[in-house]
Amino acid sequence: MLSKNKISEISSLHQKKFRQSSGYFIVEGEKIVDELLLSAWEIIEIYATDELYQKYLAKAPQIQLAEAHLFAKISSLKTPAGILAVVKQKTMDLENVEVENNFTLCLDGVRDPGNLGTIIRIADWFGIKNIICSVDTVDLYNPKTIQSTMGSFLRVDVIYTSLVPFLIKTKLQQVPLFGAVLKGENVYHKKNVTQGVILMGSESHGISNDVLSLIDEPITIPSKLLSNANDVGGIDSLNVAIATSVICAVFAQQH
Repeated sequence: MLSKNKISEISSLHQKKFRQSSGYFIVEGEKIVDELLLSAWEIIEIYATDELYQKYLAKAPQIQLAEAHLFAKISSLKTPAGILAVVKQKTMDLENVEVENNFTLCLDGVRDPGNLGTIIRIADWFGIKNIICSVDTVDLYNPKTIQSTMGSFLRVDVIYTSLVPFLIKTKLQQVPLFGAVLKGENVYHKKNVTQGVILMGSESHGISNDVLSLIDEPITIPSKLLSNANDVGGIDSLNVAIATSVICAVFAQQH
């Protein structure tokens, strides 16, 4: 059963400072918990309301029953999913990242947890194994980020580091750095792209100046389908997750 102390302990994981100090985070929902149970991630405990408790009892020995009104106090969702796992965070570093003959996503200052979660799903869909994030990018373990990944965080490594040293090392390996900017080469004109780091900037400020200077190949997604379109005003940029999806799809189409 959920005690007051346990409720306080789990609900504190909604905040980054407590996730960092404890080394734990929360995962909610049947789909993600199902995938989590099949993964190598360490599950500390699982809580579920009555119906889901009975359903998962045989395959999740660490599960505990939680009354619905108490479960709502630990859930981060407006409409609680009825099952929640407390999971140990993984330590991920750059040593296992191979940028040669691969595509790697690089995020500079992406602050919205939903966008990060969606980008992780995009990476998973296109078989991209690593996402390198600036230290000011939103926390992977933010509940909204984890929820938005729909389980893809289990298959994609998200690594936080200072981007400049990482990108300089990448350039020394002769791996091209593609940067999404407003005034770059039309991404649809890129041909025979077999590897690269794809750099995406923040939703409001784009790519920071110290990183911008390192870009080898600035690219952009054209904003009009028709060459004679001359509308004045209107949309001036794409959501970073949507833009990431388009660029990945263009490069994937070449394979």
